[in-house]
Amino acid sequence: LDTSCGVGCTLTSVVPVGYAGQTLFASGRMRLGRSFELEAIGGVEWRDYLEDDRAIRTVSGVSTALASMRRHDLRWFTGEALTWHVSRAVSFLARHELVVNTSNIAGASAVMGGHDGHMGAPSVLGDHGYDKQAITVGSAIRW
Repeated sequence: LDTSCGVGCTLTSVVPVGYAGQTLFASGRMRLGRSFELEAIGGVEWRDYLEDDRAIRTVSGVSTALASMRRHDLRWFTGEALTWHVSRAVSFLARHELVVNTSNIAGASAVMGGHDGHMGAPSVLGDHGYDKQAITVGSAIRW
């Protein structure tokens, strides 16, 4: 697969955002004494994208598809939160969340092929796998 691009050439990646998905989610919460509350969440999501990711090379106005592949992602997510209820009106929250996304299109390790399942060349479509962590700290005042 020739992915070179010289003068007068452009490489374009087309990454669709529409998908159909299913999600399983669970959460639990418990009081720890009078002032604290602990919460845990977790889940899994399956995403099947509705269109193919595509890599296109354009030279002198003529476009050629270099690669095309339907994307399927599996996302795992977990989180935990601790809330401190200082009073009935004031509380503080600390939350941690982790998302792990794996994709059948995973950079140089992905193998491109047609819809007939034949093996092809290494992916030029990029890497759609990632990990993301977030920490949130907040407060609430109720009246």
